[in-house]
Amino acid sequence: MKKRIFLILILIMVMTLISCKKETTKGCEHAFQEATCTQAKTCSKCGATEGEALGHTFQEATCTQAKTCTRCGATEGEALGHTFQEATCQAPKICSRCGAAEGEALKHQYILDSQGNYYCTSCKKSVIEILGKNYFLNKFSEMDGCEYEAVYYESGQGVFVPHLRAMAKYKLLKDNVTYDEKTEKYIVPIKIEKMYAIDGDKGEISYVIHSEKPGKEYVITTLEEINNNYNIYISIPGSYYEKIMENVKPKEDAVEVINNLSVKNNIIIITARWDRESGIIAKITKEWLKKNKVNYTKIFIGHTDKRKISEECKIDVFIDDSYKTCEQIAGLGIKTYMMDSRINKTLEEKNWKRVYSWKDFEKEMSILGQMS
Repeated sequence: MKKRIFLILILIMVMTLISCKKETTKGCEHAFQEATCTQAKTCSKCGATEGEALGHTFQEATCTQAKTCTRCGATEGEALGHTFQEATCQAPKICSRCGAAEGEALKHQYILDSQGNYYCTSCKKSVIEILGKNYFLNKFSEMDGCEYEAVYYESGQGVFVPHLRAMAKYKLLKDNVTYDEKTEKYIVPIKIEKMYAIDGDKGEISYVIHSEKPGKEYVITTLEEINNNYNIYISIPGSYYEKIMENVKPKEDAVEVINNLSVKNNIIIITARWDRESGIIAKITKEWLKKNKVNYTKIFIGHTDKRKISEECKIDVFIDDSYKTCEQIAGLGIKTYMMDSRINKTLEEKNWKRVYSWKDFEKEMSILGQMS
């Protein structure tokens, strides 16, 4: 009897539970919250679930962060930590995994070998290898693919040979090349852009310029003084001139301004660059103008007397960077402009006007009504 009563009670309890569940979910308008990495979609009213949890989507661990879920931000494990390579003369400690840097590069320790070349005792590289071929010491044999013997410094007191107590970085002024008929070589001007002290302890940067005359010595301590007081150049054989000219680029805005002017005006180019019997310079110059799409009416090559050509062509407006030439042309009563440059920066204009760019010159032409 007791067993029957017990079984009846169990049946009643089960039925009651089923009945309760039905009452809990029956008629519930579920308001499901979206599933997360660890929980399925869940009704916020009755707690009913649907589907499954999404599960984590981990990104791989990095040097500074453990595996991290892109969805919820949960982490797993630990960050990998950096794997640093030792610092060198040219770079600080670098992590081989992520590229992070720590500390500073080691300083080069330069010594002078028996052949007069500086090299670093740590990385075993020469100073030229370290700084690049655009730096030089006393002599060097190649610049932008052009062979030459030395760098010359010329002032009013003659030609000098430099002895540097520092490395110097150069820039070839390729558009100012001239020809020396005596040596049958081309003269390529150089601008010194940067100096680098070899003596890292003292950090001294200085030039000592030796004259060809015994007893003459001049110490130059600033780049400005070097570039302003000396014509610095290399001399190269004629066979290398074409190689230089290939890479010359027009001055900023020059082509645009000249072509705009050519709409209403005749553009006459007068250049003093020397032309060999073969006419190679004339050919190179014309090809360069064509390649860079410069419009012009006529060109005179190899004429140093620009005054005579200007008179014959009845030129109305003249522009040049030579102080002497501007003085001559302005003396003819021709409207003259001098383009600002290193060679005339310290000279005062007289009865002509200085312009600082081709756009500056364009404004002047607009005032004169010469622009289209």
